[in-house]
Amino acid sequence: MRLNLIVNSFPTVSETFIFNKVTGLEAMGYKVLICSLNEVHDLDYYEKRLNEWSGNKVYYYQKKWSFLSALLFNSQLRTRNQDLKKKGRPLKSRLGLLRKWHFIHSSKPEIIHFAFSGIAAEFHEVIEMSSSAQIFFSCRGSAEKIRPLIDEERGAKLSAAFKSADRIHCVSEDMRQTILKFGGIMEKTFINHPSINTQRFTFHKRSHCYLKFKEQPFKILSTGRLHFQKGYVHALMAIKIASDKGLNVEYNICGAGPEEGLLKYMIQELSLGDYVKIHGKVSGGTVKSMLAEADMFLLPSIYEGIANAALEAVASGVPLLTTTAGGMNEVIENKQNGIIVDRFSAEQLADGIQFYHDFPDKAVEFAAKALDTLKDDFLHEQQIKVFDEEYRKANGHWQHSV
Repeated sequence: MRLNLIVNSFPTVSETFIFNKVTGLEAMGYKVLICSLNEVHDLDYYEKRLNEWSGNKVYYYQKKWSFLSALLFNSQLRTRNQDLKKKGRPLKSRLGLLRKWHFIHSSKPEIIHFAFSGIAAEFHEVIEMSSSAQIFFSCRGSAEKIRPLIDEERGAKLSAAFKSADRIHCVSEDMRQTILKFGGIMEKTFINHPSINTQRFTFHKRSHCYLKFKEQPFKILSTGRLHFQKGYVHALMAIKIASDKGLNVEYNICGAGPEEGLLKYMIQELSLGDYVKIHGKVSGGTVKSMLAEADMFLLPSIYEGIANAALEAVASGVPLLTTTAGGMNEVIENKQNGIIVDRFSAEQLADGIQFYHDFPDKAVEFAAKALDTLKDDFLHEQQIKVFDEEYRKANGHWQHSV
């Protein structure tokens, strides 16, 4: 089956889940074409995995010459041009829409899947144009929860895209409930959780000991873009509370982003220089090494879908402290397989850090139970199977996968 996956850029460190999806579908026989809006990528960070990517090709939106050539010889484009002309669309507007239409339909796909609903919103007029392909897109977080609050036009575009889509992928039940406000789309939605290929991670059983932390620091790790979504402001306040109580903590943050200046200023003003280090963008191999050394993974987010970074920590055996952001309570049950606290609460985050520090046996127990949860509901093979079944049903030749 021919699938065009529409992305912002590919591959990138912060979106490993997209690379995993592409390689998983290709392994099942799909012909996947990556249609990227930008030529920005992190290929250097994927050097060891590029042999898994059978397509090894990206079609970029910026290449105008291919569109101009297609406009002369593609009968479908000429037909759509005439349709738009009859509707009174001026030439410049027609060319813009036709270029977008050609971009997502390159290689004549059976399925077009927008990796983020925010991209679909910007293509909503193109999605409304006739097409033989089935239109899918994914809802993951900020495009649905934040942008409509500050951009009314974005909300209207999202609503139009939702109405024109054939199927809408939600990463959690919380995400599905979020988008239902757009109305009339329940029957189009399906849930497919983020996933992890556990073979790529080594589960390290921690031999925690309270006395250990008297001489060695209690190592806390967070990974993710330095963005207000991730709640690092509350995390730093929690580290301040914990350090003031005398806990010997070491907090490592891996990621880059727009909040770097704010966070470094907070580290300075809160006198946390001896406790916190921001490492910037790092490779997947570096993250794995740091996960192997971590005593706890901290996800202080104020909104999420379900965080892939948290699932990677679970697969590595790291006890998880998270917030109730988005669908994280679909992963963690408090004091059963991890600790989950209210959003925006530095005090509760500090209490969670204290708990793991003081009760290392519970940390080991929670980590083992979290891995069981991961294997039950968040495996890579399961996610690919769901996508495969949804694509086949939409295309009218579905049969149950064995």
